[in-house]
Amino acid sequence: MRLLALSLAVLCVSSTFLSPTIRSDAPAPRDVQTPTEPRVTKPEAAGAAETADDRPRNGSSGSQVCGRPPNPVMGVQRILGGDPAEEGNFPWHVLVMALGRARAGGTLIGGGWVLTAAHTLYPKGAPRRELARLRNVTRVWAGQRGTSLQAVRAGRPREIEAIVVHPGFREEVHDFDNDIALIKLRPSVEEKGGEGELMPACLPAHARGQGHANGALYQPGKVGYVAGWGIEDGFFLRDRLRYALLPLVDQPRCRQAFQRARIGRRRPPVTGNMFCAGAPEGGRDACAGDTGGGFLVPDQRSGAWYLLGVVSWGTGCGRPGRYGVYTRVSSYLHWINSVIAAHS
Repeated sequence: MRLLALSLAVLCVSSTFLSPTIRSDAPAPRDVQTPTEPRVTKPEAAGAAETADDRPRNGSSGSQVCGRPPNPVMGVQRILGGDPAEEGNFPWHVLVMALGRARAGGTLIGGGWVLTAAHTLYPKGAPRRELARLRNVTRVWAGQRGTSLQAVRAGRPREIEAIVVHPGFREEVHDFDNDIALIKLRPSVEEKGGEGELMPACLPAHARGQGHANGALYQPGKVGYVAGWGIEDGFFLRDRLRYALLPLVDQPRCRQAFQRARIGRRRPPVTGNMFCAGAPEGGRDACAGDTGGGFLVPDQRSGAWYLLGVVSWGTGCGRPGRYGVYTRVSSYLHWINSVIAAHS
């Protein structure tokens, strides 16, 4: 399941030389997302229940529990399309459609905010719209029951309060550095009444409270889950949400895999703001229609799921020796927090 950089034309191209990371010039803002650090209970006996205070939390108030799906998915899946998801497997996954274009994904991170890929809103090779106008042609479905795309779209899309695209996302068709954006949703009636069933994913910064360093979550070989309504085997768009389990790839191998790749006749950079995931033999991958969705890793100690990446780009789907490339969320925590603070 992975977005290919540009529509179908990009499915054939490839990528990367080591380039310097592009950073925002804005000063590092105060961290508004982690005032309450998660804790892990040390059970006195095997099977001891976890109390409410021990659950990881997101949100500026630290009051919203994160990363706890009501129906956790289990098992290793293969193929581009992976396995069909069941209701409750990925409660943070949302459907995004911008400019009347093909479907994309996004991940709820709490407080009504959705994290997605910048190029879902600013497609490569297309004129950029003003964000105020873009808000009127973007649709987000979140919190609908079921995993069928038809059933999800039958529900009412959420109203959008704001869209913020990372200022470092460039127009050049081959460059996907800083491929990240935030969408602020207006509260729904259910959320206002306190009965909403939305569950945000945990941001990797919160893992520090559980004895993790951010880098520990990105260890090569660690496996994560990607879900979406994108292309599956045979290149057919699917109606039901599917998922696959993909291993993280070390950065040198990630860069090497795209040395001969070209997008728009230019070699796309693989920067420190990106990481690769996938199997060297191919077969499992994110693809077109999955772009903007999350790459999440469940923590074995707490059971919470952490958002490590955003489906960004690649060259072909599930090709041997090529991997899916993801925006590294930990590189943008200060930016995420500053945007949330500015809209509080």
